[in-house]
Amino acid sequence: MNPGYLDPASVLSVRRERSLTFREIGFDPGRIACGTNAELGCANGLFLRYLVEEGSLRTIGLDLSESLLSAIVLSGVRILHGGLELLDEKSVDNLYLFNVAEHALDIEALFYQASRVLAQEGCVVLELPLSGLVSRFFGQKWRFLMPDEHLAIPSMKGLRILLRKTGFTIRGQTRFGSGWTSGSIYRPIKRLCDFAAKHLGFGDRGCFLLEYRNPVAPRFFGLIQGCVRTKK
Repeated sequence: MNPGYLDPASVLSVRRERSLTFREIGFDPGRIACGTNAELGCANGLFLRYLVEEGSLRTIGLDLSESLLSAIVLSGVRILHGGLELLDEKSVDNLYLFNVAEHALDIEALFYQASRVLAQEGCVVLELPLSGLVSRFFGQKWRFLMPDEHLAIPSMKGLRILLRKTGFTIRGQTRFGSGWTSGSIYRPIKRLCDFAAKHLGFGDRGCFLLEYRNPVAPRFFGLIQGCVRTKK
């Protein structure tokens, strides 16, 4: 990625990919213009530009790279150097985590921070690589196996456990990616593998629409039920 220039071709590609993904996970694009939108790991602002063009009036971009942030030239966008701890409690309606969770030193803490900054009826769009059938097939050659960058890559089962623990539920999802990168295999075969990975739901990347629910309530009622059973 060139941090100093927003290639128009890349912007169009991002727009197409994000619009398709939003449809597949059931994210209503109308939410963009009606609320505060924040992207963690915004890099040089390709997706932030998409948000502005979709009518976002309150847009926030956060990243740890000062050089990437300095390349963003978007009017009315609030740019912050750092993570979600910089945001106020319940200040975000739509939080976007595109391929950033796997880089977190503490992925569980990341989701707790996400729950803290979400406004009532807010949502999270989460995209990340997933271990599973594809990662087992490729083994040490799996494209997302980068120990120096990817610190936590959950399986689908592990992701569900993590989300349940931190108070999130999945409202929509899509899977994609056969593990073959462009040029690594004959193109028609790659297209066939990518099609199968997407439509059979075993892709090595997933995007999810998440909704936050208070995780305290289930534990509280479980404790009450336990006390009732004990008294009996």
